[in-house]
Amino acid sequence: MIRLKRWFLIGCAVFAPAVVKGGDYQGNCCAGNISVGADFIYWKPCLNELDYALAISGDLGIESQGSYRCLDHGYEPGLRVFAYADDAFCGWGAWGNYTYFWAKTNETSVLAEGENLLSTLATGEFNLGTASEIRAKHSLRYQTFDALLYHEYECFGPSQLLIPYFGISGLKLDQTLASHAISNITPDQFVDLRWDSEYRGLGLKLGTEYRTALPCNLQWFFSGSFTILAGVDEADYTLENREEQEAVRFTIKDRENMCQPGLHLASGLRYDLHLCGKVLKLHAGYEFLNWWNVPKIRRLNVSGEDLFLDPSTLSNGSNLTLHGLFAGLELGF
Repeated sequence: MIRLKRWFLIGCAVFAPAVVKGGDYQGNCCAGNISVGADFIYWKPCLNELDYALAISGDLGIESQGSYRCLDHGYEPGLRVFAYADDAFCGWGAWGNYTYFWAKTNETSVLAEGENLLSTLATGEFNLGTASEIRAKHSLRYQTFDALLYHEYECFGPSQLLIPYFGISGLKLDQTLASHAISNITPDQFVDLRWDSEYRGLGLKLGTEYRTALPCNLQWFFSGSFTILAGVDEADYTLENREEQEAVRFTIKDRENMCQPGLHLASGLRYDLHLCGKVLKLHAGYEFLNWWNVPKIRRLNVSGEDLFLDPSTLSNGSNLTLHGLFAGLELGF
């Protein structure tokens, strides 16, 4: 009986709307304020295995040294829009957001004296051997949406809030990786590679945010969430070896079910400003996102009539990290 009473009290603490910030519960399940806002984001994407060339100096097979040439993304701008309603469902708030981020990078490696330049993307029959020049580029278009419910609890007094949330999350990730290698022996011979990937995933998100009051009407906040998605990746992979008017082309179409765990951490400051009966909220900070098992290109070896996967890259899963600054505002009605 004592155990049953304890669980009953816990249930009352979770679902009682009176503990929600915003005053005493008056019996109206749709009485919350609505706020809309937008964030400017400035992120740097980091992906595993974006090498496209290997530069080797010295005598091959005797004594030589090499270094990989990799594509490296810089910081790029993006946008996040959101809206939420306090007390939308009997003490629970509703929150939705959409994020758009696009990044691209390209690099060129040119053969230097006393050096061998090899492509790491085109292997086997499609490898030219030493190339005079290798160009490569990569782009990604990252879009997410969340539809969440949240609850605000006063923690150790009204100056501190704990806001757990949960709901549905989706990810749309498009990638393109391409390279162009020109033979050092036969200038009219070159190898082109292109990989296009379209991933769509849907799943669940669970997280919490902590806020504490600071002087001068400031608040410090920290939030963390975990997401698990199930989705489908559809990819096209094309290799072409062309010499003058003759060409050898190899194409793969890949469709695979994939699961993506995700982690999102953010911290920063908030400032509330009251203007003409409206509340203008400003915020800025730093955030870190990581997605595991995102699609990546498969490395292939082609030799004669045999085709096989490179043993070092049997998996087509990689990690995607996005990190950087954000700053935005929201207006309450």
